Amino acid sequence: MPVRFYIDADLLGLAKLLVTVRSDVTYPGDPGGTGPDGHERAPCPSSPGAKDPMWIPAVAAQGWITITRDRHRSTVLPSAKRSSTMGRASCAWMLATS
Repeated sequence: MPVRFYIDADLLGLAKLLVTVRSDVTYPGDPGGTGPDGHERAPCPSSPGAKDPMWIPAVAAQGWITITRDRHRSTVLPSAKRSSTMGRASCAWMLATS
């Protein structure tokens, strides 16, 4: 089962619990492993201290839905600017919790 959900660093406790019951969840710093259903999960390409311009495009490129506690982000974050860190325009789907 491929990863579908990325839990932001502000919810690491929740993320570490979710990977024990779901194989389609990852989080910054996730070393990967075997999910509860026996499916392998690759290590997460993002680290817990990564700044938004680094991890958002990486997560968006994977097509993952981000779950975050940061209410200051919009549900959809388009990036129209091209930069050396982002490489190309991307769009990330985010769900903010309160």
